[in-house]
Amino acid sequence: MLRSLLIISLFILFSLTTSGQETDGFRFINPNQRSLKIKFKLVNNLIIIPVQLNGVELSFLLDTGVDKTLLIALEAGDSLDLKQTHKINIRGLGTDDSFGAYQSNGNYLEIGEAVNPNQSVYYIIDQNNHLTSGLGLPVNGIIGYDLFENFIVRIDYKGKNIKLYQPDRFKRKLKHYEMLPLQFYRNKPYLSITALDETITKSSLNLLLDTGNGSSFWFIEKELIAIPELYFEDILGYGFSSVIKGKRSKVNQVNFGKYKFKSPNVAYPEIDQILQVENNLLRDGTVGSEILRRFKLFVDYPNKQIFFRANSSLKEPFNYDKSGLILDYDGVKVVEEVKRIKMNSNLHTSEFNTQSTSRSLIISVVVKPKISVKSIRDLSPAQEVEILPGDELLKINGKNAYSLDLEEIRDILAGKKGSRIKLVFLRNEEEIKKEFYLRDRFEDLMNNSKN
Repeated sequence: MLRSLLIISLFILFSLTTSGQETDGFRFINPNQRSLKIKFKLVNNLIIIPVQLNGVELSFLLDTGVDKTLLIALEAGDSLDLKQTHKINIRGLGTDDSFGAYQSNGNYLEIGEAVNPNQSVYYIIDQNNHLTSGLGLPVNGIIGYDLFENFIVRIDYKGKNIKLYQPDRFKRKLKHYEMLPLQFYRNKPYLSITALDETITKSSLNLLLDTGNGSSFWFIEKELIAIPELYFEDILGYGFSSVIKGKRSKVNQVNFGKYKFKSPNVAYPEIDQILQVENNLLRDGTVGSEILRRFKLFVDYPNKQIFFRANSSLKEPFNYDKSGLILDYDGVKVVEEVKRIKMNSNLHTSEFNTQSTSRSLIISVVVKPKISVKSIRDLSPAQEVEILPGDELLKINGKNAYSLDLEEIRDILAGKKGSRIKLVFLRNEEEIKKEFYLRDRFEDLMNNSKN
């Protein structure tokens, strides 16, 4: 399974210039309720939960990397019954990610039986549709600190649910779990881990705990943290209007409590993009959900700690794209589907009734998602066969692209090295066929270094 592709990683890191307003915070409708379980969808390692904002059903990304609740409109015409709005400025990751937004106070936000009757939200317009197109399903917003602030939150990636606990009614004994303390900067949680590599001479690293980042580890190049000699330039993700670039490499080992990750993939984002947003010189990087999904977590903001225990995903490989294709949903298309259905007909005579069965062809017209190439990584198999941004993917290995979701397609493109990939694209109203073999970029680097 593809677990490390990070297409929308940095919707999560925002610096909000606001006047700020305290809210009452989330609480259970029934004050005697001990806990609440909420099912979620897991897409590219990211957690999508159902919410209601002022009575309207929406889907939000659950993201410990944000300290504000964001509401995202896909078009300027989208509207909700928002309360008490005024204009603010938002700055996102990327040199061009500065834009206007609106702060709205006094909203009623519901997540199951947990409610905040005085929720502040920050309303922005995703004109390029990055969040929804990258995930492949509607996402209307992002929530983090506001939900975690008053609860102990269990995150079960395997069971695809979270559970909210009243801290004063929490009775679980977590003696078989590892524990790490959390520190907070601007309401975002940080933990300390150790990394063993000749490029890292710092004794411990302060990493943002970020469920909204689908990757494994991000390290920031700085004093005592260098980039390994073997790396390749890559697109790490997208802000709302900018490409997030950086380098990818590997380090020898990263220790997450007692758990040791050998040769994990590590990304090094361009440092200016990180520091210009947060101005947090103490931050050394990020631990994302490619790591977190391998554990059952109890995230305890009230007591500033996290408990974790490995699940069955602990030893799964760190897979990543081996094609160079970055794909997104790009609207919809009309498709004709031919179906063969059974037709029953009754025959009546004076002596008996009979029923016969025949098959008829039915042609139906349906609306399907359109998948297009957003960009191509340099020196990749896709670039070598001259696939271009804007090409619409019609088929992959004989299957109609619209019949697969993005995660299934990305799994194919993160398959075993040497696997043959056969593709059909639509370019300028003409179908073109392309074929290449998946290649391991890290092995390329190793082999080239020996020549």
